[in-house]
Amino acid sequence: HEAAEQMLKAAKKNSIMLFEAMVFRYHPQTLRIKNLLDSNVVGNIKHINCNISTSLSSENNIRWKTLLSGGALMDIGCYVITLARWAAGIEPTEVTATWSIHPQYGVDTHATILLSFPQSISATLHCGFDGFSKPTAQIFGTKGYIEIEQPTHPYDESTYTIATKSETKKITMKNKTWPFVPALDHFNECILTGASPILSASDALRTIRVMDAVKKSAQMKERVFID
Repeated sequence: HEAAEQMLKAAKKNSIMLFEAMVFRYHPQTLRIKNLLDSNVVGNIKHINCNISTSLSSENNIRWKTLLSGGALMDIGCYVITLARWAAGIEPTEVTATWSIHPQYGVDTHATILLSFPQSISATLHCGFDGFSKPTAQIFGTKGYIEIEQPTHPYDESTYTIATKSETKKITMKNKTWPFVPALDHFNECILTGASPILSASDALRTIRVMDAVKKSAQMKERVFID
C-alpha cells in the first residue's frame, strides 16, 4: 500500500501517466455489462460472487516466492476484488477472510473473502492456486442476475447470461479482440494524444487497501473495517 502511494506521488510529481493493467476494465464485454447494470436491467445490486482458481504445480513458479510477493491473494485476488468493486459501484467497508498457507513456500494457496458494502451489498470471492475451476462471476440484483463465464480475461468471443423472472437470455459477443488489446490501445491513445485514462491509477490503490484488509483479517481471524 505504501509503495503504491509512493508510485502515485512520484508519477504526479513528474507528470508521468501511471496505468494499471487491469485489462478487463477496458474490454467490450465489461463495458457492455456495466451499461446493463447502470440501466437497472437486474435491479439494485445486492450480491456479487466471483471465483478464479487454477492449479500450480511447478515449484519454480514465481507465484510461490515470498520475496516476490507471491500467493493467490496477490496474483489473483486483485482481480476478484476489483471485479466486486466495479460491479457494486461503491467501496467495501468491511472484510472477513480466511486463507491457507503453503507449509513449504509460506504464501497463501487460496483465500476466501466476504466483503460488505454500503446499501446492503455483499460479495463472496475466492482465489486459489490449489484447485482448478472455470473463472465465473455472478451479479445478483433485486430483479434478476447476470452470470459471466469469463469475467476478467474475455477473448474474441465471450458469453454472459441475463436472467429475470420473465426470461433468461444467453448472449454471445463477437468482440474481435483479445483480452489485453483494448487496454493497450487505450494506453497508446493516452500517450499519443495526451488523453486522460478512463480509469485513474488511484483505483488500483483502492483495491490494494482492500487486499491489505483481507490479509489482516485472514491473519487475525476476525472481521476488519476498511479505512
